[in-house]
Amino acid sequence: MEGDRRPIGYLLERVDHFSDAAFDRTLEANELTKRHWQILNTLATGLATNATATQAVRPFVEHDLSAVDAVIDALRARGWLRSAQDGNVEVSELGIAAHARAKRVSAIRERPQVAAEG
Repeated sequence: MEGDRRPIGYLLERVDHFSDAAFDRTLEANELTKRHWQILNTLATGLATNATATQAVRPFVEHDLSAVDAVIDALRARGWLRSAQDGNVEVSELGIAAHARAKRVSAIRERPQVAAEG
């Protein structure tokens, strides 16, 4: 729009808003919450221990580490996670497929960072 001289902070806030909305729609389409995605993505990258999953999402659960166990249990109930022989958690074939479908989430979240760095 010609003559529109809004501050850069406003424009960046709008980009962030649209990015978050796209992120939320992608998660919703795959029946995931942000916590589901964080744990599934962490475990799908090969960091398949309960402690690693907990550490990865610790900043987001605000001292409620039982929330991590609840999400792991929910993903296990979907058949997306299973217990490994060593007692840790690993992503099942169903979980790998679900992760691949939702992988767009990563692209959506990384895009603004790339733009901001450029």
